[in-house]
Amino acid sequence: MLLKIVMVLRLVAFMVLMYLALAWFVERRSTNPQGKIRAFFRIVCAPVAVPVAKRMPRGTSYEKVLVVSMVVVGAAWAVLIVLNQLLARS
Repeated sequence: MLLKIVMVLRLVAFMVLMYLALAWFVERRSTNPQGKIRAFFRIVCAPVAVPVAKRMPRGTSYEKVLVVSMVVVGAAWAVLIVLNQLLARS
């Protein structure tokens, strides 16, 4: 049962990481600051990006917030991969 939970969390972490990467790409490439795609990714990534932004200095760019969010989620994903491997062996 624990292995299944870790596998689902691993999948969710990977999906969040991909959405953050797409949001970062759109943030860098979008020329319209009020664009709908930009707004969509800001809404989708808000549950991860907002808590990270609160822990960063004021005035930090949203791109940097997304990069730090990707690092945090990527580290969690890596931990879940290792935990998954350890649980699969036992």
